[in-house]
Amino acid sequence: MNSSKKDIVQIQQDYVSRFSSEIFNRPGLGKRTRILLNLAMLTMAGEREVLRKFIYDALDLGCSRTAIRETLLQTISFAGHNKVSLATNIAQEVFMEIGKLRHKSRQKAR
Repeated sequence: MNSSKKDIVQIQQDYVSRFSSEIFNRPGLGKRTRILLNLAMLTMAGEREVLRKFIYDALDLGCSRTAIRETLLQTISFAGHNKVSLATNIAQEVFMEIGKLRHKSRQKAR
């Protein structure tokens, strides 16, 4: 990628980051509610990699695995079975990855 193209990509990424931060930090909804809404929308859009990142973010914000699963399931009427199935598979992979990391850190602590 040439430097002018990199500049454009960087400008776009900076804009999206600033815009997203402003939207995500508005008053009126808690961060957990907001992130669960994002999971639902990402499921409907079929945005797999972004969904994976947001599932990690949801867990970091204190959302339970049950709340994440239920949020994904609630989109089935709008997103369809295939997208919800993909989303729940991604969530399960994230849950398993986190479980493995916790297991490894416990073994190191011994």
